[in-house]
Amino acid sequence: MATAPVQVPSPRVAVVDDHELLAHSAAYALRAHGIEAHVVEVSTLAAIEADLFRIQPQIVLLDLHLGALGLSTPLISSMHAAGIEVVVLTGETDRAVWGACIEAGAAALVEKRLSFDELVDRLRRIVAGDAAIAPFERLDLLATLSERRRYEHARLEQFVRLTAREAEVLQGLVRGKSAEE
Repeated sequence: MATAPVQVPSPRVAVVDDHELLAHSAAYALRAHGIEAHVVEVSTLAAIEADLFRIQPQIVLLDLHLGALGLSTPLISSMHAAGIEVVVLTGETDRAVWGACIEAGAAALVEKRLSFDELVDRLRRIVAGDAAIAPFERLDLLATLSERRRYEHARLEQFVRLTAREAEVLQGLVRGKSAEE
């Protein structure tokens, strides 16, 4: 006797992207696949967070770079803490940045070049409880982030050891003053 496929409830998804056309297109594609999708206006991080808590999605499809607001990683942490799965949508290729998203609590990263059908399939699998990202990939991204932090620490260490006067002189040089000034 054949068993029927497992029915997965349709998730409520919130789409947060500073490119309005992309956000509405993604929401439209999700709705066409029977997924309840809401577009959240990008104004301030606090307003986005308030809208997300009002909508109460199971999944947030979150653009990594929110234009003038910068990186969306602070939203990842608060959504993850609220039990909302965060899927970061990005064109970013820096794996250390991806690692920062995973560290903040993102369930997965999806490249913007992915088709809408692939995106829908990925979201459905996350709702069904499948691992959004392979454990080895998660560890690799976190290791890349850790290595980047070690490199940055070593690179900036010499500036941390400057005396107050040396730091003042360096700031003047950066602002365009001559060494004599």
